[in-house]
Amino acid sequence: ASTFPGFCEKHDSEMFAKVEGTTFASDIQSAFLLSLRSLAMEKFNKYASIKFFEQARAYDAGAAFSNQAQWQSFIAAALLGQRAALDDLEYWKCRFDDAYKSNDLSSFRCLICEFDRPLPK
Repeated sequence: ASTFPGFCEKHDSEMFAKVEGTTFASDIQSAFLLSLRSLAMEKFNKYASIKFFEQARAYDAGAAFSNQAQWQSFIAAALLGQRAALDDLEYWKCRFDDAYKSNDLSSFRCLICEFDRPLPK
């Protein structure tokens, strides 16, 4: 995942030093750190998505009632899905946070594939 405003610069630099600005080490700790960052970024994006949909509730102002009903139904379904996804992400983020804090990656599994050349575009 690329840099995103989910971590302050100090913590981002400290937490992800092993996988930043160096040759990737094909080990479980590196895979864990990249997974943690991706999970955190997805959680951050989900919050932004929920905020957007909550604001979008008012976008139908002045529209015909049938259009408003359709729009509000769409927004309600979108928010339901986004919140369910966020609940799932929060569960996993807590598990990753606990593993990071305890430095216990024994329950983390990964598959690392190495290629002998760059993949075609």
